[in-house]
Amino acid sequence: MKTLFSFLAVSIMVLFVACGSSSGPADVVKSFYAAVEKGDVDAAMDLYTDEIIQMLGEEKIKTTITESQKQIEAKGGIESIEVVSEDVKDETAKVNIKLTYKNGESTEEAIDLVKVSGDWKMGFSMDQQPQ
Repeated sequence: MKTLFSFLAVSIMVLFVACGSSSGPADVVKSFYAAVEKGDVDAAMDLYTDEIIQMLGEEKIKTTITESQKQIEAKGGIESIEVVSEDVKDETAKVNIKLTYKNGESTEEAIDLVKVSGDWKMGFSMDQQPQ
């Protein structure tokens, strides 16, 4: 009985922590690349701000995601995503990552994010927009 109680207590704590925690900027970037690798265009699109989608156009972004998935596949898939740095300032963040592919190649990326209604999205705030 004591074991069952301990198991339930730990399970409830894990559930509480999981439900109560929000994803940080680096988690969103990792989720984005996981969605792209799987070819889940809708999941990847959900991680962009509406402003980015409006500015670039939904079809262009979908095409870019599909092309990126093909490039990842050609490299054997993603071996790892290393967060090199995560700089959070209020409602904006910049995440620098190193993507290592299964064929041994690697690239570094810098991704800007902004907090929208409590969720981190890939995009930029008004003061980060390119001129």
